[in-house]
Amino acid sequence: MGINSYTVVNLLEAAAAKNYVVVGPVNLTTGVPVRLNATPLLVTQVEIYGYLSIGANTIPVPNAGPCWVTADAAGLSALEPLPAGGRILYKPPGGTSFDLFNLNVLGTTGDKVYFKYLA
Repeated sequence: MGINSYTVVNLLEAAAAKNYVVVGPVNLTTGVPVRLNATPLLVTQVEIYGYLSIGANTIPVPNAGPCWVTADAAGLSALEPLPAGGRILYKPPGGTSFDLFNLNVLGTTGDKVYFKYLA
């Protein structure tokens, strides 16, 4: 008896879940783009969350306002809004990767972001 497709999908998803790395909170400062990673790091997927706090037994607290995600270190172009309490998923096509070092978040002092990535 062979392995069925449901088993394969479950095994792959379980393996993928083990590779997630969770980071945060990352403090934001008004007018200063904050890099998500200080050094080059290739990832296949990243999810960014707009929350002040996320606790295991508490209700998550959304940011006071929206943030913006940009690939521009100066934070001047290609801004994508991250609503307070929202989530953005970046997943390049075809199983390729991108450098987490190139993503910056621009927000307001006092707000924070959490993110998780898949290596």
